[in-house]
Amino acid sequence: MRAADFGDPGSLVTAFDGVDVGYVTEDDSAAVAAAALADFLTSHRAAPLAD
Repeated sequence: MRAADFGDPGSLVTAFDGVDVGYVTEDDSAAVAAAALADFLTSHRAAPLAD
């Protein structure tokens, strides 16, 4: 996911799989950030700690 100028109606955001998801408004920025964090956390799970 690349950075976007949130609040700029001309800012196009590319989703995790490379699909264009459209224009992001300031109101959408929290949802985009939450989706990015969820994707990161699910794809970067830590290995279990050894006993």
